[in-house]
Amino acid sequence: MNTWLFPTSTIGVRMTPHQCAAARALLGWSQKCLAQRSGVTRQTVSSFEREARSLHQASQSVLEAFISAGIEFIDDRGVVLDAIDRG
Repeated sequence: MNTWLFPTSTIGVRMTPHQCAAARALLGWSQKCLAQRSGVTRQTVSSFEREARSLHQASQSVLEAFISAGIEFIDDRGVVLDAIDRG
């Protein structure tokens, strides 16, 4: 299974393809929406979720988009949506 370890503000956070899809579902985001919010292509998101490719370091923005929206990654087992009002 592909995972990527992200640096800087997301030190030690890993995201699997299944977690990526689950986080999108929790937020009600399409692949296109995630791509627009993170500055990557929809194809990049789709390929990662299908385990056809790994996310490279430049795609840290995908993880940051989720975290800024309130997603918390639980090791490589799951995701939760933080109930804090960010609005």
